[in-house]
Amino acid sequence: MSPVAGSWQMSQRNTVVLVWGLCLCFSGCGKELKEGFAEVYGTVMFDGEPLENCRIEFVGDHGTSYGRTDASGNYQMEYSQSMYGAPVGETRVSITSAVVFRDDDPNAPPKTEIVPEKYRGHGSELVLEVAPDGAPYNFELTSE
Repeated sequence: MSPVAGSWQMSQRNTVVLVWGLCLCFSGCGKELKEGFAEVYGTVMFDGEPLENCRIEFVGDHGTSYGRTDASGNYQMEYSQSMYGAPVGETRVSITSAVVFRDDDPNAPPKTEIVPEKYRGHGSELVLEVAPDGAPYNFELTSE
């Protein structure tokens, strides 16, 4: 066998292995919906403007899920790195803007909380019933 033919066969085999690996990853490595949870997403607005880069928590009897808003105030709830959703049933929602995320700039000044206390933590007034089939849940927060 010539060196050129061997090189071509090796390249072809590497390409097949790479394509096979990518197919496996994309078909089976996605997030799964946690049992007893529903797909939950939506938008968080603050005084009529999207609330960017805030943390949102849904706390229910069967667990807690977390989300982070993007520049448009959109979020999707996750239970873990491999599972998504929010607990079905009565859920307390907590929203905060002062949280620091792992990918935030470590040299940035501390964030100032702009979300009123009535929307944060265990005392949050935001309580809703998460439907088993999930739904978008949008929040219109005000500074008053």
